[in-house]
Amino acid sequence: STALGVWTEKIKLIVACRSGLMSPTAFVQQINTLSVLTQGRVALNIVAGHTPQEQRYYGDFMTHDQRFSRTGEYVAVCRALWRDGVEGEGVNFSGKYYRIKNAKLKTPFIVEADVSETASLTGTSAHRRPALFVAGSSVQAQVLAKKLGDIWVCVAEAPAALAEKILDVPAALRPTALLCANDLMAVGCYEFLKEAGLRIPEDVAVVGFDNREIAQFMRPPLTTLVLPHYDMGAAAVDQVLDFAAGLTPRHNQLKVECELIERESV
Repeated sequence: STALGVWTEKIKLIVACRSGLMSPTAFVQQINTLSVLTQGRVALNIVAGHTPQEQRYYGDFMTHDQRFSRTGEYVAVCRALWRDGVEGEGVNFSGKYYRIKNAKLKTPFIVEADVSETASLTGTSAHRRPALFVAGSSVQAQVLAKKLGDIWVCVAEAPAALAEKILDVPAALRPTALLCANDLMAVGCYEFLKEAGLRIPEDVAVVGFDNREIAQFMRPPLTTLVLPHYDMGAAAVDQVLDFAAGLTPRHNQLKVECELIERESV
């Protein structure tokens, strides 16, 4: 991440973080340093672990629920360090898995808003910390994301299965918005949310992706993003022509903006 961040100017990095492999204080020190080197272009993907078999590679024999409990303490310590570790009086924490006493840091977390006019999901000046994505399909992952994270991330699933997972979580801890991979998945989410008695967008906001014709006729009309097919095609043709002419490609990576179509589902 450091090497890629130093040699790029716009790409935003999401660094995976697994509790149990490093002390939270040392981890926050490293992330804060990375934020300085990348001008704040870093976010975190919090994972409690993978399969029990893989966890044992690292000497971790905790159960699934124990790993999430430990990860909750880990994130709580990290957030305290971002909040009070530099300008505050230091951080003290006493939990089941971690004990921290008078922890202080010299390097603050640098957010993008400090170095540009555009604030983004990589951090906010108010919190001076990276955005926290919490990954996992379990109820424990959803609860952790709601309590200590910013965004819950799970693998793509059928809308019915996803809706059931959302409904398994206590109402106060449920997600307040769903970003679907495409508009057809959003259609399924609409159906199951309505069957569950949840209102769109009052209870759960829904955003699609690809602006299919059906999006404008949904009730409520679906907020979605437009895939810029023309721009994508033009960029691809430019690359092909460069290769055909024996020229060095103009871009190793090209980002094409997607227009947001705001309707009534948010």
